[in-house]
Amino acid sequence: MADETTTAESGTPGTTPEGESQSGVEQRTFTQADLDRIVTERLAKEKQRSEAATAKAKADAERKAAEEQGEWKKLAEQYKTDAESSAAKAKAAELAVLRRDIATKLNVPALLADRLRGETPEDIEADAKLLLAGLPKAGPPPGNAGSGAKQAGATSGKSMNDFIRAAAGRSQ
Repeated sequence: MADETTTAESGTPGTTPEGESQSGVEQRTFTQADLDRIVTERLAKEKQRSEAATAKAKADAERKAAEEQGEWKKLAEQYKTDAESSAAKAKAAELAVLRRDIATKLNVPALLADRLRGETPEDIEADAKLLLAGLPKAGPPPGNAGSGAKQAGATSGKSMNDFIRAAAGRSQ
């Protein structure tokens, strides 16, 4: 049999006519088909192991890339949010200055300047005019204002309490 190969457990080839090795242990005989099958099975197992290792490495690399990409996205979103916040603060400050300037120009009381609404100078000015129209008008000053005349019943040297009592018609 030319297709048969004989090996011994001790690694020395050779058989006796009875099928026993020279050391007294029976040797196993493999045909070429058996060897081909064994080698094919081992190669298939190794191929599976290497494919599994490659797939695992690829999955790990993809996961790591996704994590890094996620971190970049987070940072980009954070920077975008910060930029939008800064732009909103700058616009609010610009509008506050514009409101104050328009309030000064139209003689709107300083306490009401922050209440003006609008996004453009025209809108703010129109709101200021509406606000001024809704405020009560100041009447003419009293006839004796600024003349230095004293009110009736007020005497010099008296305390404020005395003045109030006199105005109320009561005496001490």
